[in-house]
Amino acid sequence: MKKIITTLLFLAIAIIPLTSGAASKKLVQDREFEKLVSEQKYKEASNRLKTLIDQAKKNNDDVLWANLIAKETLLEIGMHGYETAVTELKKQPVPKSPLANTIINLTLAYAFKTYFDSYSYEIRKREFVSNKVTFDIKKLTTEEIFNESLKAFNQAWSKRNDLGALERDAISDLIQPNNYPDNIRQTLRDSVTYSLATFFADNSLWSAKEKNEKYLIGLKKFIDGHELINLEDMTIHPLVKISYILRDLELWHKSNKNHAAALEARLQRIRIAKDQFQNKDDTNEIILNLKGTIEQNKAISWVTMGHALLAEITKTQDSPDAKIKARQIAMEGSKLHPQSLGAKRCRDIVKEIELPTFTIEGMNIDASNNKSIGLKYQNIRKIYFKSYKIDFKKFIEKTKDYSLRPSWRELETYLNGRANYEWSEELLETKDFNPHQEYFSPKNHEPGFYAIMASTSPTMNSGIVRGIQTFISDFTFSTTRDTKTGSFKIRVENGINGNP
Repeated sequence: MKKIITTLLFLAIAIIPLTSGAASKKLVQDREFEKLVSEQKYKEASNRLKTLIDQAKKNNDDVLWANLIAKETLLEIGMHGYETAVTELKKQPVPKSPLANTIINLTLAYAFKTYFDSYSYEIRKREFVSNKVTFDIKKLTTEEIFNESLKAFNQAWSKRNDLGALERDAISDLIQPNNYPDNIRQTLRDSVTYSLATFFADNSLWSAKEKNEKYLIGLKKFIDGHELINLEDMTIHPLVKISYILRDLELWHKSNKNHAAALEARLQRIRIAKDQFQNKDDTNEIILNLKGTIEQNKAISWVTMGHALLAEITKTQDSPDAKIKARQIAMEGSKLHPQSLGAKRCRDIVKEIELPTFTIEGMNIDASNNKSIGLKYQNIRKIYFKSYKIDFKKFIEKTKDYSLRPSWRELETYLNGRANYEWSEELLETKDFNPHQEYFSPKNHEPGFYAIMASTSPTMNSGIVRGIQTFISDFTFSTTRDTKTGSFKIRVENGINGNP
């Protein structure tokens, strides 16, 4: 509980780990309150907030008052008082100050969404009741809760012109500032817009009709951006609303000559399109659109994020050369603006594609020279094996576990000793960066139980190390159970000729 409350920061805007932005600016700095929370004295902390709220109200400090009210709401939510938190916040007057207004409305939007997430199973069963005389959160349906949250969000977003003059950490007590570069998502207007886009993209709040009809939305129009619409019009699809608010943000940044931030707003629409439209034709159209966006913005260093996104989309395509193409795109992005964060991401993608890796699997029982070891590998030319023979009877007698196979902890004693067999296998060179399958035999092994380890390193002290456990034997067995008597019948056969 302590961790939930003391770390409860909503609407986290950071999407990817980037260079830290400016230092946070906390509006509420009350040591007594923080101390009470850290000591889990939540009732006393709530009373302390009430005192601070009264002081802020007397001083006509709307912003501080709103921030304290928000803290009070979050404290109540942290104590699982979801219904109380929403109901009490709804009673509060909405201040005229743009920043204070935004604080109250963002908190209200979050409180409604948190309430729904916590009680969605019960809420989805509710039926609409008309002519509600008073506000009763226990009677609200999914659609009504969505509408209430949207109204609050829309009220905050309607102040976007004022929020554009405020830095992203202006209310860091409530909105955790993202850590994008200083010229990307740098204002509170950005934070509210991207949070609202995330809200609309949450299809748990979509109707069945909206889920079924998203493919009726023109993909190109979604990426290019829809024009003026009413966000509270429930007949308009949430994706259209996302397209509109991100286009609005893009145009605002362009009007202020911040082309990198404008490009980010467009790239975010493409990211959302990638997640929402996933059939082959749509993906091809997204790739074509993204290539055009990259071509038009080559002079902007943030365009390398477009290269990274294009490489990510390309490498998941269902074609043999997908990773070859993705690597080439990432290489180009890494060289275009070498010091940019997008270029660093591109270099990471190249490393991911080139990364040596393998998995190993084996038969439970097989003959010595049969190809019973399966190896799926990529970007590896040679694999090394070490085989350790284990006295299975002694293991069964000593093990304290119910498993009929040694755990990796129990195997450590054997693996630290000398291997009974060592050998290596050359692998076919692969240039497509895709997984390939090969099968090998544990050559000339005596019958017995073995732990067979495989590695990219001959010493197995570095690189990738994986292993299997298998019986080497010419015999196989099968069991059947008599359900009446509970007895088992075991049949042992020669695995080579099938003779019992």
